[in-house]
Amino acid sequence: MSSRTEVFTRRVSDVRKRGTLSTSPERSVKDVIGQMTADHASAVVIIDDEGRPVGIFTEADATRRVALRATGDESVSDLMTAPVDTVAEGEYLYAAVARMQREGRRHLPVVDGNGRLTGVLDLHDALSQCARETVDQIQTLTQTDSIDGLTARKIAQAVLARQLAEENLPVDQIQALISQMNADTYARIIDMQIAAMADEGLGSPPVDFDVITMGSGARGESMMYPDQDNGFVLADYSENDHAEIDVWFIELAERMTRSLDTVGIPLCTGFVMATNPLWRKPIADWRRQLDFWFERRTPNLLRHTEIICDFAPVWGSGALAAELRQMFMAAVTGNDPVLRGIGSSDGVHGPALTWFGGFITVKDPSEYRGYVNLKHYGTLPVVSGARLMALRAGISDTSTLLRLSKCNEQGGFKHDAYDELVAAYRLSASVLLHSQIDEFEEGRKVTNFVDPKALTRRQRGDLKRAFKAIRNFHGRIRFEFAGEVF
Repeated sequence: MSSRTEVFTRRVSDVRKRGTLSTSPERSVKDVIGQMTADHASAVVIIDDEGRPVGIFTEADATRRVALRATGDESVSDLMTAPVDTVAEGEYLYAAVARMQREGRRHLPVVDGNGRLTGVLDLHDALSQCARETVDQIQTLTQTDSIDGLTARKIAQAVLARQLAEENLPVDQIQALISQMNADTYARIIDMQIAAMADEGLGSPPVDFDVITMGSGARGESMMYPDQDNGFVLADYSENDHAEIDVWFIELAERMTRSLDTVGIPLCTGFVMATNPLWRKPIADWRRQLDFWFERRTPNLLRHTEIICDFAPVWGSGALAAELRQMFMAAVTGNDPVLRGIGSSDGVHGPALTWFGGFITVKDPSEYRGYVNLKHYGTLPVVSGARLMALRAGISDTSTLLRLSKCNEQGGFKHDAYDELVAAYRLSASVLLHSQIDEFEEGRKVTNFVDPKALTRRQRGDLKRAFKAIRNFHGRIRFEFAGEVF
């Protein structure tokens, strides 16, 4: 991979400085400066007893000591910069670089999933990973100051996707990057709209809440222009306050969905959005709603159940979303009636391949006659089947490939079926993504339709072989979960 694009796939953990200087808040300033001098360090991270950063002491802080006429005997907590911002070790490097440049930071402590220090990201080191021509591209891809900036970022995202595809980055990694960028767009828009509502006298959020996305974004499998599937998970509140509180969240939901549509994440035609009260509830009401769906199991309610199988937080602490995930998994794991219901009503067809080896193409809409819907008849059968297998096994991960991998580890596949299915899924997703990039660059509507005639003879042959593996998997899923024999 070229230096022009490598920064967009690397994580903070790849560049952080390990063995970072750290110390306790009680240590004297004189001792800390002495340690910095001896180790030629430009910063020391101040950590608590559990290894979590509580401040940072830099060369600038040492200079400030002179201005404040400090003796050096003071504890470093008196002069450190606090509170200190941190960056997760799994965050994309390009996003961290943009943040540091935007906020004028030379150092950023790196933390693990528990908030414990694992290193420091140095801006100079991070920029050394970027080719000169990528700096402007990073700025475009991380614009967050306005709706116009986010719209420009969505366009730049397509350009980056082309670059990564041309360098043969695995399609699932490109999808994960697109999904992360879209999640960040959600977060920036929500921040902007909450601030705007406060400025307009509508107040701050009346209760804590998480914003979740559902579908491909939650699985980290977004294509070029996924539509919106989102919801709000609210902290519980008194029923007496419902009218006042819900009015505030309705306003936020309407602003959020309109803004997302403007920047290039279209409204959901099925109305799976936080503007719909079905997807905007306090956590206790979510529990009652899930119980009702699982008990009644009508086709429509099973469809709702299938949608909520795949969700992930994009704004908030994530605690409410985690609680919702826990209650969902407790109710659905090994729940054969619900899983059979989903398997019988998911409406997912097998791959677009006849038993004689030809492609099954669409007749409508007429402008795509002769094309293959590669989402509905290619990737979706794998996504749906992997979901059912994972839920039966109590696997809470949402990524299709991770679900398949964990099911395989548990003995869910025989012989080479797993490898063949993964290769088939990746090929189908790759062909679809390349087609969508072509549509975008040519100014056409981005769709899930692919013209087989536009593929090379080898590509058509590879796709047919992939469809055979998907057909075998789909038949197995229909037999195990819907009782159908093929």
